[in-house]
Amino acid sequence: MIKVVICDDHTLFRQAVESMVDSHPDMTVVAGAASVDEGIEALKTHEPDVAVVDVRLGEGNGIMVAQWVKAHLSQCKVIMISAFASDRVTVDAYTASASAFVLKQITADELLQTIADVAVGLHFISPEEARTSQQRLNQSKSQVLNDLSPSDRHILSLLGTGKTDPEIATIMYLSTQTIRNRMSRLLGEFGLANRTQLALFVAQHIPESERFESE
Repeated sequence: MIKVVICDDHTLFRQAVESMVDSHPDMTVVAGAASVDEGIEALKTHEPDVAVVDVRLGEGNGIMVAQWVKAHLSQCKVIMISAFASDRVTVDAYTASASAFVLKQITADELLQTIADVAVGLHFISPEEARTSQQRLNQSKSQVLNDLSPSDRHILSLLGTGKTDPEIATIMYLSTQTIRNRMSRLLGEFGLANRTQLALFVAQHIPESERFESE
């Protein structure tokens, strides 16, 4: 019997998947969860064979659940599920050792077959697919960087020198909140999750001479 945890913050969808899985004679849903914390707690308690995890969760990201599984429950196989195809999710899911990334438009039979397949060790995210997705992301980010206003590029250059938001605000004669708002917008434009990822991107794509000239 394949034990399954379903982690999705949309109650109707989660219940539909739970009912679908429970209808299979060789599968059983041992827990449902609506958040990252609930998902990790369910995984700790039930140690399932497979976790079906939505990419977008209310206060967090399903990738966080996959990362926890990789670190603490490696025998559990993770299927990431989303309403939209995404190169970012493909790369993150592969890095977190998820076994599959499927869309919510998948049929019931296809999802049940995917659960059965990953439970026996099959993987559906290949290194080649992840590499291609990463290449597309890099091209997209480079274009965004080229299209930035001089002010936004200045902010990124200062970030690349290790400056904090208040320090950047002082240098640019802006409020700290304005800098934080613009940092949040830049994170979204580059498809990055946090300030550390953005600083790493800056270090890789903005020349050191430009970064330190901005101080």
